Order: sequence, then C-alpha cells, then structure tokens
Amino acid sequence: KIFYKNKLIELDEQGVNLISILIEMSDDEILDSKEDPKPTYREVAERIFGTVSNPTAGSVYYISDEEVENTVTNEIYSSLILTIVVIATALSKFGLSLVLLT
Repeated sequence: KIFYKNKLIELDEQGVNLISILIEMSDDEILDSKEDPKPTYREVAERIFGTVSNPTAGSVYYISDEEVENTVTNEIYSSLILTIVVIATALSKFGLSLVLLT
C-alpha cells in the first residue's frame, strides 16, 4: 500500500496530472486483512489515494456506478480538454503547436 502511495507522490512530483476514480467504494470490511480491527475498502483506498478534499496526488473522485458517465463526461473530460487548450495556447506563443495522437 505504501509503495502505491509513494508512486503516486513520485508521479505528481514529476508533473504527471493524476486523476483517481474510485467507484462504489464500500464500507465492508476486508475479510482477509490481518489488521485488527479490519479496515474497510474505503479506508484502504483513502490511505493510498487520499480523499476528495485532501488527495495524495492529483484529483480524487469517489462516485457511485450511477454517477460514472456523468462525472467522467462533465467533470473529468471537461478538465482535460481545458488543460489541452491551455497547453496549446501557451505553445502557440512560442510558435509551437500541440499534436495529439489517438
């Protein structure tokens, strides 16, 4: 768990824009955990990714199955498009252009 958290921090420090989407995180106990008391899936996820208000790195979204399409389309995708536009605008000031490969 610490390895994953440290990797997120390392990527963030390298300037990688991270977006973590945690879908249907339950408060059920992790039965095979050796911790006492046993942590919930949500508690373990928060140890690694942080919370919406205090993420480990980048952005964190906790969403239900029903909210996935709306959140990805209206929040995450929109912020990515804005990021691309800002980068392209900044590059154009130096006579450079942005090429996106899909």
